[in-house]
Amino acid sequence: MGAAVAAGAAAVITDRAGAELSADAGVPIAVVDDPRGILGEISAWIYGTEQNVPIMLGVTGTSGKTSVAHLVKAILEAPEFHALLAHMRERGVEAVADEVSAQALARHRVDGIVFDVAGFTNPSRTTISTTSATWAPTSARSCRCSPPNAVVGRW
Repeated sequence: MGAAVAAGAAAVITDRAGAELSADAGVPIAVVDDPRGILGEISAWIYGTEQNVPIMLGVTGTSGKTSVAHLVKAILEAPEFHALLAHMRERGVEAVADEVSAQALARHRVDGIVFDVAGFTNPSRTTISTTSATWAPTSARSCRCSPPNAVVGRW
């Protein structure tokens, strides 16, 4: 604890065992059962991030978390998505599968992307009403599945 206090720590949050080791730290000591368990809540309070923060998207699972997180991050900003595609091209990537939501279409996040193959699944009433201004299931153009957004007859 001495190094933390020397680096500017104003208090110590620890369990009972840590409290015994920190008794002479010279700063207030808060003893809790699970210090790591409350660290996030305390950090949110200290930094004021418990409310009014940007939309947070989390990805969890056994594998693929980093890849999905990078793709989602890039998709949120169209220029970054184009940059990601350019980087993939430079790396020799030959095919990309991308989930294109109705929100992505409505917010023009995939504008400028030309799709070689486009799949259109059954939209729900929620999906249709969420983007009613730009979503028309009978219109291929509205889902960016026709020229100039898609290649026709490539194969």
